[in-house]
Amino acid sequence: MTRALFAIAFATLVSACAPQQAEKVPVSILPTEFQSQDYPGSGSISGQAFIKQRGGGVVTCAGNEVFLMPDTAGSDRMRLLFAQAKAPIPTVNGKQPSVAYPNSFKKTRCNAQGSFGFSNLAPGRWIVFTAVYWSVGNNPEGGLLWREVPVIQGSDEEIVMTGSDAILSE
Repeated sequence: MTRALFAIAFATLVSACAPQQAEKVPVSILPTEFQSQDYPGSGSISGQAFIKQRGGGVVTCAGNEVFLMPDTAGSDRMRLLFAQAKAPIPTVNGKQPSVAYPNSFKKTRCNAQGSFGFSNLAPGRWIVFTAVYWSVGNNPEGGLLWREVPVIQGSDEEIVMTGSDAILSE
């Protein structure tokens, strides 16, 4: 009997210590959630994205895509998708959002200094997100950066995205 209890306790302990795969939560996004800002405006957002390494070096988003979407009820679900997938862009009705709603979803690339910009934005709250990753040996480091930005008609919002904006980091 003692052996049986020991075997059960050992099996429970081993299964508890085994690496667990994160459960992917199904996420549904209604296309109508992103139509509120699907028209051109006169606002803009420009900025830089980088993460400071433990040793003091700085890694920018140079060459990486930067995405922009309206901050809506679906934004939190989109954030979950990006965190689960570690950056690939999910689809809305089988299309990338930038194709389904060209005025609402935008993308650009960071230049060599980690700078980016979006123009012709409708007034409202927007979300800017990008990835900053590097490797130390075989270990990826960095993360996905996500920032909410209010835009009013005619405004030019300047932002700096850093490690404190990370929604997922290695």
